[in-house]
Amino acid sequence: MPRRSHRRIALAALAATLAVAGVAAAVDAPRSVRVPYPRPALLTCGGGGLAFPPSALDRPRDYERRDSAPARALRRFLREEADDVSQPRSGWFLLARRRDRFEVASGKPPEYGWMEFERLGNGRWSWLRSGGCFVRTRHYGLPAVTWWRRGDGPLPADATRVPVFVQEDECASGRDARGRILRPLVHYGRHTVTVTYFIRPLRGASTCQGVPPTPAVLVLDEPLGRRTLRDGGPYPPQQQR
Repeated sequence: MPRRSHRRIALAALAATLAVAGVAAAVDAPRSVRVPYPRPALLTCGGGGLAFPPSALDRPRDYERRDSAPARALRRFLREEADDVSQPRSGWFLLARRRDRFEVASGKPPEYGWMEFERLGNGRWSWLRSGGCFVRTRHYGLPAVTWWRRGDGPLPADATRVPVFVQEDECASGRDARGRILRPLVHYGRHTVTVTYFIRPLRGASTCQGVPPTPAVLVLDEPLGRRTLRDGGPYPPQQQR
């Protein structure tokens, strides 16, 4: 079974436990923000990743073959150490570049190979970190989180309040995100309603044990009708059941 399926089953079990305990009655209902665009302006590969536009995912491959200082640093690293970090040796494209950092990706969704480089004091570019990239929407300076409906069965056409669970991905010392859920972004399309949630991180140091999903209420500006709800956190958005 895929790793994500195991995680979803575990979260569903935890959600059921919370509901039985009565925790699900304590909900957040921050007012949503209506957005006119069907896709986000910015994406990211994670909490510390650089922001980049959706068009970056369509950039030409083989960035490692170019004749620039960042490309040469990437090429040298791939030749000498790609196997050590379990990354492919070719097919990379530029996601984002700032003065002292750049990020590249390789492969195909849902999980890209990903690496970040930094420029040192001597002007040379050096590998900083690498891993997998599940592309997320970025807003409020934060990556989006995942959410799903609480309860089963179809929603009525006149529904404007939808019980949901919102799942934090960052370290939070085992605490849920009550009081830290930011105003979700909502795009009302002809056939879909795309909802994107964000959570304000805890201040200070936090331990990294698992965190429970947070019960919340999604408040829509207009009835759902026959439209499908989508989670706009991952990119492309994912249909909700």
